[in-house]
Amino acid sequence: PPRFFSPPPPQQRDEVLDVLFNVPSAPAGARPESAGDSTLSRPRRGAGAALHMLKVEIGGDAQSTDGSEPSHAHTATEMGQLTHANFGRGYEWWLMREAKRRNPAIKLYGLPWAFPGWLASNTSDATEGNDVAYPSGDQRVYANPERLAAYVYSWVVGAYKYHNLTIDYVGGWNERMWNAQYYKVLRKALDGNELTRHVEIIGSDGSWGATANKLVGAVGADAELRGSLGAIGVHYPGATSPTAARAAGVPLWASEDDSTFADLEGGGCLARAINRNFVDAGMTCTIVWNLIGSYYSGFPFFSSGLMDAAQPWTGSYNLRSPIWMAAHTTQFTRPGWIYLPVGQGSGKLTHGGSYVTMREPESGDGVAANWAMVIEKMSAYHSSCVRPSLGWYDTAPEVATFKFVFDADSLNMRGVGGAPRREDSDEHATDASDGCAEPTLGVWRSCLGFDYPASSKRGGGERDMFERLPDVAVCEGEILLEIETDCVYTVAPLDSFEGAQGRIDLPETRPEAKPFPLPYTSVAFASDDADPENDEGVGRIFGDQTQYFADQAGTFEVRHDWHSAPAEDSAGGDPIPGASNFPKGNRTALVQVVPERPVTWSGDLVPFSLVGDAMWQDVSVSATVSLGGEVTRGGGAFVAARVDGRGTFNGVRPVGIYFVLEAGGDWRLEPSLQSVHDRSATVASGVVPSLSPQHAHDVRLTLVVSGDTASAYLSGRTSVRKVLTAQSGMNAIATHGFCAIGTTDYLRAGFKDFAVRGVLDPSAGALSAGGAAPPAAGTPLSAQPCGNDLLHAAGVLAWTLSGGRLTLRSTLAPDSSTPPLCAGVGSDRLMRLVPCDSPQALDDVVLRAYEGTISASVPSGMGAAAGSRACIALADNGEFDKRMLNDAQLVFAPCPSSAAGEPQPREANAKHNGWVYDYEAGSVRFNGGWQAHCMGAYAPMQCACHPPLNRTLPAS
Repeated sequence: PPRFFSPPPPQQRDEVLDVLFNVPSAPAGARPESAGDSTLSRPRRGAGAALHMLKVEIGGDAQSTDGSEPSHAHTATEMGQLTHANFGRGYEWWLMREAKRRNPAIKLYGLPWAFPGWLASNTSDATEGNDVAYPSGDQRVYANPERLAAYVYSWVVGAYKYHNLTIDYVGGWNERMWNAQYYKVLRKALDGNELTRHVEIIGSDGSWGATANKLVGAVGADAELRGSLGAIGVHYPGATSPTAARAAGVPLWASEDDSTFADLEGGGCLARAINRNFVDAGMTCTIVWNLIGSYYSGFPFFSSGLMDAAQPWTGSYNLRSPIWMAAHTTQFTRPGWIYLPVGQGSGKLTHGGSYVTMREPESGDGVAANWAMVIEKMSAYHSSCVRPSLGWYDTAPEVATFKFVFDADSLNMRGVGGAPRREDSDEHATDASDGCAEPTLGVWRSCLGFDYPASSKRGGGERDMFERLPDVAVCEGEILLEIETDCVYTVAPLDSFEGAQGRIDLPETRPEAKPFPLPYTSVAFASDDADPENDEGVGRIFGDQTQYFADQAGTFEVRHDWHSAPAEDSAGGDPIPGASNFPKGNRTALVQVVPERPVTWSGDLVPFSLVGDAMWQDVSVSATVSLGGEVTRGGGAFVAARVDGRGTFNGVRPVGIYFVLEAGGDWRLEPSLQSVHDRSATVASGVVPSLSPQHAHDVRLTLVVSGDTASAYLSGRTSVRKVLTAQSGMNAIATHGFCAIGTTDYLRAGFKDFAVRGVLDPSAGALSAGGAAPPAAGTPLSAQPCGNDLLHAAGVLAWTLSGGRLTLRSTLAPDSSTPPLCAGVGSDRLMRLVPCDSPQALDDVVLRAYEGTISASVPSGMGAAAGSRACIALADNGEFDKRMLNDAQLVFAPCPSSAAGEPQPREANAKHNGWVYDYEAGSVRFNGGWQAHCMGAYAPMQCACHPPLNRTLPAS
């Protein structure tokens, strides 16, 4: 989901869009201008992902994994009065226009995750006096298939009418049950308009099992249903398909796949999936979730896109290996090309891996001019996807022979097997020689280059991917290629697309990554003295959205004429510092506009929107709140801090610290979103008697959290100062997280003058960088809360993982001349900082993101066999609890055992498994439940060191 990247900065925005959508056949300088911005980067030669298709969400006002996207018709009344404004909501329209400008041939695909509540039947029903809460996947939307079809059809027509966008495909309902009658009705609606007759319906958009398999069976028995569908889309098929599906007479797609952390292993996952989805499952389309990681670190599936651009406040972005794994197919082919069958141009390599050949449709003279062959040899070690699990298989380098057979009707390319590569072999792709024609084929290669377990070609990484190898000649109808493990190759005619394939031309230097700015104020609904041009800590307006806010349920829209009737201030208590400086008279607000609970995909509870940093701890968050005139007593709004970044994904009820104000003057301090909704664990409460529902306007809410204390203020005066303790039903009080705004139900409320500030360090009297001396050699490594609010950042947000070592950034050292320090281990097996050139420094560090282990070579002098490895683990003090990790000492211990070298499941050993590396923040994190902790470097007196494990390091 690229919501973050729709606003400026324009140069980096255009660079990222070019990486995703430029096609190599476009001559330099031919790229059309971006809409609405005259500041454009120079035209670029080459391409990146060169995507064939862009799949977007048809917004439904509800959570869809990393946020909520707005519907084009929040209500039935809006549905009857659709205008251009309805089709300006969200980022999807802008993104589709930008994709089409760069590649007019790109296909567009829309799919709903959720639906506005009015589409469910009998929305006025009540149970025991409460409004019906429609569960995730509630099939009442299918009770009126004509109404549902009209809603989706209006989105397709609106795309053309208001944006000149032609939609090519629409899906049913993401990962929820399908309905045959709905598909038939929608097909008839699309066929009734010549502008939409071409649109194909992709059935299911769910996984094998109850969803997709049932559709396969129904298609076989229902000719009208079969004729209504353009393809059956399956999510995360694992390169498998039932025999009945292949015989159903409908194309098969992997309509959602990958969603794997985009490190090198994630690139291996994608390279393997693209090829083997066809070779093993007969699927002719693979769609990657997601396009680009432009959402907060700390949200579900962070960095699971083709690339990352999650810091619009800096313009920083990172090309990741999946870009080039996709490019091996997309830069050499086009939508509509044909896969050659298995055994006649596609198939398996002799020693592990696969190859596919694609050709363009035949021209009028029966000749297929363009073709491309993609070969992958990804090992099981380095191509595991997050789902489904990958079975073990062996791979080895080999020299493969490919034979070309041409006839008058088509190109038939047949792989005729390979031989193991000899260790002394000098064979590579064949060059022109006696008896061979001049080179006519180009070869491109990308390798993962792992050190352990070793790829056959080491080194490299993303910067060396998509390299051009020497051209090859066809000798007596054959070519020989040396195929390395953990590499992918493309072979294509030299004149294919004028030979324009290659890495896109980008600036050598890009803006550096920085944490989310603190203090922060949103100009979208801030005071008139905000300076968006000169203050990176100021958010801006983009359409009806405000920059950096990430709606998680409901929809928050910028409204420029929100009422600002004054409220009587009778809260009492002590004034908050700076209260007299609150801005006055601002009429722009961020307003929650969804009037009833949607038919959800993920079990949403109440509307809320997150902003900031997952690692913030001690902050002050404030906003001026006005409730809609129709809001009755009991309805309210809140500001919050330390909120869990998982939103409501998979039914999560985020913990946090929530300060709620209700119409009628009741206020509450709540420890979770669940309690915001049902008052099940209220920490503190009170009432402002004079604040009637008719006067709940422009009330300033301020929440200050510091350590284990929360202080709440109404209109500048103290309501409560509360020391937080664990409440019944809670695991722990929230220690860190995002700031938030929201409402207690689906009601109208406006938020103005939003601001977040760091809390003053009581001991220093000013913002501190952690209060500890810069870490030195010998400093123990331990699990610490992952702070990023300037009070808790020292030593936990400064790691780099490169060159096989975990290195602490020199920015924490007293001066730039101080040598860097690395993670190391002593003879006692306790983890400490050591000089990077020390024999105790960990080397050959491998972090397997979806197993969650960090392994490294055992340093010399520890009595282990040469080449043996061990893992970083939490010390076992006999009372291990992954929710309570403060100061837990880190040790170097035997890795979790694995059978026959198979990849180890993440849950195999809680003391070892759970590590992730967030390169954006520079943190090595242990995800122990929602209370994440980081590898920290702190002074010895700050650590509670536990005895080392009484175990022997592994011999192999």
